Amino acid sequence: MQTEHSARCTSCEGGGLAGCAICNATGRARCDGCGGSGRTYAKSTRGAKCKECRETGKVQCPRCGGSARVACDGCGGTGQQLVWWEYAETVRTVASFLGDSPILIAHRHLCDQRFLSARDLERFTPFVTIQHAGPIPRGALEREDADAFARVAPAIDPRLERVSAQQFLRFGVVRRDVRYEMCGTTGTVVLSGATLLGANTEDAVRPIRRRLMLLAAESLILIVLASFWSSSFSGPTAYFAASNRLTTAMLIVGVAAAIAAASGALRRLRPGFRWWPSNRIEHVSAAVFVAAFASAPLMAFISRPTVAEARANIAAGDLEQAGVVLEALKATRASADVTELSEELTLAEAERLSGDARIAKLDEAAAHPDPRAGEARAQALRAEAYDQKAGACRDALCSFLAASSAGAAQPSPARSQALSTARQQVLAALDPKEASDPDVLKRVRALREAAAFGGVVLAATPDAQLSENATAAVAAVDAELSKVLLIGAPVALVNEVLARPKPGSPLTGWRELEGVAVYPAHVAGRCTGLYVVGAAAGSRSLSGKEPGLRRLLTQATGRPTARIQPRPKSPKEQEISKWAEGPTQVLARWNGEALMELRLGDATP
Repeated sequence: MQTEHSARCTSCEGGGLAGCAICNATGRARCDGCGGSGRTYAKSTRGAKCKECRETGKVQCPRCGGSARVACDGCGGTGQQLVWWEYAETVRTVASFLGDSPILIAHRHLCDQRFLSARDLERFTPFVTIQHAGPIPRGALEREDADAFARVAPAIDPRLERVSAQQFLRFGVVRRDVRYEMCGTTGTVVLSGATLLGANTEDAVRPIRRRLMLLAAESLILIVLASFWSSSFSGPTAYFAASNRLTTAMLIVGVAAAIAAASGALRRLRPGFRWWPSNRIEHVSAAVFVAAFASAPLMAFISRPTVAEARANIAAGDLEQAGVVLEALKATRASADVTELSEELTLAEAERLSGDARIAKLDEAAAHPDPRAGEARAQALRAEAYDQKAGACRDALCSFLAASSAGAAQPSPARSQALSTARQQVLAALDPKEASDPDVLKRVRALREAAAFGGVVLAATPDAQLSENATAAVAAVDAELSKVLLIGAPVALVNEVLARPKPGSPLTGWRELEGVAVYPAHVAGRCTGLYVVGAAAGSRSLSGKEPGLRRLLTQATGRPTARIQPRPKSPKEQEISKWAEGPTQVLARWNGEALMELRLGDATP
């Protein structure tokens, strides 16, 4: 009773459920109404369909309800049962031999932890074979065998173990030791059994392992050597792609042949640096290796580009291939001929182009050091290119610059006349007829366009006369704009003076009023006042814009002495100051010390 305890139920393995015995754990039982036949003889001797099973012969199992599982009878569905004693039994099999031998390595089934059968020993000659259901009695063995058996029999703990069966075998086998020489060392292979099966011992495989290790090291050295050889004789540009591929393929073949030759040499090497005879395959492999590595410099020499090849491509019109050859020449052997060839190719490419692209290519040819490819031809092509550009120009300055460059490249009477015509067009653009138009708006716009054109002229050409006229055009528009009185002027003229960045924008183009919006009030198309405020939402303050505001006040009222009056002294946070500049009323709105808005004349937000 002291050993009484609860353990997992052995019937249901602790699950608490077992298969239903009524339906054989299928959930379906035989129909009692028809006996499982599906037909009943209640109304007809020929039989009728059974209504209970619908002619199937099976109904839902009444015990398990169709689930096929019921509570385990052994534990009542709890998964646990009451036990008083439990034990675990294991079986171990020990196979041991008296001494060690390569034969056991060759015939590994002898070491299996099991009894050996007659089939296991068919390759051997048995001398003693004794097998007993319990311990082998000592009297069943000869004294010598009994002593041997005692030495190999495993120790038994009498408290926990008992011997269920024992086997004692003594057998012999045919053995042949074979000695071989390879890779500078000697190996001995033990062959045993009727089929002379070899034992994979350390002494047997030592030469083979040494050969494999040396062969791996030699292969790595050959691969490194082939990589160095390939990089030394490979071309650096796309021109050498085909020859590089061929060289790489030949070196791969050479490395493979060298590995084969090295493998044969290691196999033939005997102790004391003596050699077994070689065969023809090793000779051929060595020859292929030498030929493959010798072909790399030969291929590099044969595949070198020449200047004549590039010139032939230029003459044939294949400029792309000529460029590939030139790139290879520059990468391998730069010379004066290569420089001249580069200039010839550049000029040939320029002849295919037009406009600015042609000019850029000709400038590239002119930038070559020590040009020798026909300077006269290059100048003629450059002049022709500038003539084409002048014909395509849409403004006077472009035509003037192109005509000037064409005349500088190759002077001619026609180019001088074209340059004179272009100069007159530039002068006319700097002094347009509309600059004297009585309409102020037209006059201001014409002067502004002339000033913008003058700025471009000043940046583009050092011509003294054009620079003088351009400077005068820039000054003329500033002087004309300063004469315009904004209040009373047409709204279009006001927007022109304020240099709006785009139509409909309240911003101005004045740098000192950047980020400030100026809204003109108007009646019958004429400005009656200006409303000035910061343009950005959340940043309406005009602080820091005082120089621009004074300029705007002067331009609006025509009074050079106009200025913004200071904030009136007042304890209020928001305050208004008013004053008059001649007939124009001015109102300033303050928030603390910050000027928030300005109204000039009759202006409303």
